[in-house]
Amino acid sequence: MELKQNLSNNMKTLRASLHRSLEEFSAEIGIGKTTLQDIEGGRSNATLETIETIAQNLGISPLSLLAEREAPEELLLSLAILRISEYFCKLSYSDQQEAAKHFKAFLQVMERAQV
Repeated sequence: MELKQNLSNNMKTLRASLHRSLEEFSAEIGIGKTTLQDIEGGRSNATLETIETIAQNLGISPLSLLAEREAPEELLLSLAILRISEYFCKLSYSDQQEAAKHFKAFLQVMERAQV
């Protein structure tokens, strides 16, 4: 039962982060509106195939959809990182090097802030 609730919570969080209605979101991920509504409501036992389809369309792992989260922000952060990495891979090598330098500087700032 816990996995079903995790899936429900994570789906609601993802849909809210995309500012999509149930109908829009179901069309985007290729799942029927009623099916999605039942999954989000915790009333449906989603098949593994459905979970994989949703995850694939969102660009995340199926485990991310089933994982328990302390806060919805964790899922949104994971999704943002995956989307950023997609863009990073499309950059030229020199642009990747430049981005890596900026990211390293960012991490250094974050480390100082934790002290």
